[in-house]
Amino acid sequence: MADNITITQGTGTIIGTDQVGTVHYQKVKLVDGTAEGETPIAVGIGAKTNALRIAPANDITDATYIGDIKFGESLPAGDNNIGQVDIASIAKELTKSVAQINDWTAVAQNTVGGGVGYDYDMSGDYEVLICIQAFLDSTTAHTGTEFVVQISSNTSENESIKNEDWQDFTKWVGLVGTAVKDDIENNPLAQGATTITLTGHTYTVLGKWLAIEDTTLVNSELIYEVAQSTNSITILNGTANEHQNTADIYNVAETYVILIPASVAKWVRVVVNNTYDSDGSSLNYKVRISRITKT
Repeated sequence: MADNITITQGTGTIIGTDQVGTVHYQKVKLVDGTAEGETPIAVGIGAKTNALRIAPANDITDATYIGDIKFGESLPAGDNNIGQVDIASIAKELTKSVAQINDWTAVAQNTVGGGVGYDYDMSGDYEVLICIQAFLDSTTAHTGTEFVVQISSNTSENESIKNEDWQDFTKWVGLVGTAVKDDIENNPLAQGATTITLTGHTYTVLGKWLAIEDTTLVNSELIYEVAQSTNSITILNGTANEHQNTADIYNVAETYVILIPASVAKWVRVVVNNTYDSDGSSLNYKVRISRITKT
């Protein structure tokens, strides 16, 4: 099939075409568009001069260029943004701190503790680690206490309005058992003490949390037993507070940690449901948080 047709002009001039079926499409060459320019425009891999490339030119010596776009420039010295994102400032503004939601608080048998008045505003925090300590403070058999971590996305400071959006984030049953009480013979038991003399010496299980219930409740604390001898136990780290020999020790004590991504809600709180066992033991608990905050 012939690609060209003859147009009679004088003795005739041949026009280049590409025949597709019964139709002829005229062939046109691209040339330099400047005045009087006749240099053809090159395509394919080759020099960049007079080129209309669909592949990179092979004579560009600066590899940071792709066409007219330059890549690989070094940022000036110092702190710089990448686009509109100030990465350096974000990293500098993240800090870790701790806060107390409530100090040691008593929860009577068959009652609910926590909730209203114990909520924490997570605005401005990136992550919040809830740290809970709790112990039974009687020798009554106990089938467990329900601990509930709740969150709310409501932005209101009004408790009535905020109450509409509380939801359970997680919950579990803890403090199951019958606590054994022993008496401290040290008078006083000094702050920082690592050895405690006991009257009954009933705590022979090592690697276990024990609780000292002080007559001033907020001075109570959990201790971790690591060794024992006749009428005494050894604990990690030493006591945080001084205690008189009127303080009692109980051996049903537990700790819990819950990580809350602060982006999921504005408020968080801990509810202690001691009605789970309607005729069980009373208890004490405290809640602290460790938080990553943008200052």
